[in-house]
Amino acid sequence: MTFYVDDSGIVGLRWESPYDLGERVTEDAALLPFDEVTAIFEKMFVVAYDNDDLPFDISIPVSEARWDGKDIHVQVNEVRLGYTRIAEMDKEETGLLVPAWDFFGVITDEDGNVLSDGPESSLLTVNAVDGDIIDRGFGY
Repeated sequence: MTFYVDDSGIVGLRWESPYDLGERVTEDAALLPFDEVTAIFEKMFVVAYDNDDLPFDISIPVSEARWDGKDIHVQVNEVRLGYTRIAEMDKEETGLLVPAWDFFGVITDEDGNVLSDGPESSLLTVNAVDGDIIDRGFGY
């Protein structure tokens, strides 16, 4: 859903590709405590970005990461709880909506050069029920 807002308030909205909801798989699923979710983020962030999406190797702790001899800084600006659609592998047309935590922020080098900054691109998505990492690119 996209909301259009000006100084007077909401002036319009657009609803694209609504889901057809089927059966409810789990009623009132328990969510992981937030401190467990942040521990998962801290551990898995390094694994998720190891030689993958950024132009450096951060297989060492992020606080000690270096690229071209420069320190790497990760600043998480926002954490959001919402729903994420998880597709079945090789069946993109069906999936599950699951609660998930998204971590948003900026990755810079010590000179302030931005290496990754997407205000609506999650640095990492963590399934709020089981702690699995969800790859938003693949949808699972």
